[in-house]
Amino acid sequence: MSAIPACRCCGLDKTADRARVLFECLQYTFDDLICTCGTRCPKHNATIGGSKTSGHMPIHGRTESESVALDMAFKVWTNAKAKLLAMACIRAGATGVEINYDKRYVHADYKPRVYVWKIVGGKEIPFFEG
Repeated sequence: MSAIPACRCCGLDKTADRARVLFECLQYTFDDLICTCGTRCPKHNATIGGSKTSGHMPIHGRTESESVALDMAFKVWTNAKAKLLAMACIRAGATGVEINYDKRYVHADYKPRVYVWKIVGGKEIPFFEG
């Protein structure tokens, strides 16, 4: 099983247990699944142009001081596997799920809202918001 990476610039590792458990369970279903991003510090998040309320950062009004988001990819990407992964994340209770077809990753988070979207041609297209 592969690990969830810490922040690439400073090594901060605050990924919430529920995100870790989600990834570990998904690895049993998808044998070539890798986690490309777990925790990001605010400096690194700003450097890469991440959202100011990113679930990858352990801040922003969440009661826990942990990051609640993961970005996942496959060693061999297919759109069909990405869709199955997104559905599995939703079934496992993730409240935010994104399929980024441009950069070939699936984002899952546990922020206090429900939102499912995709990125195609640089544009965010919502599937569901509630």
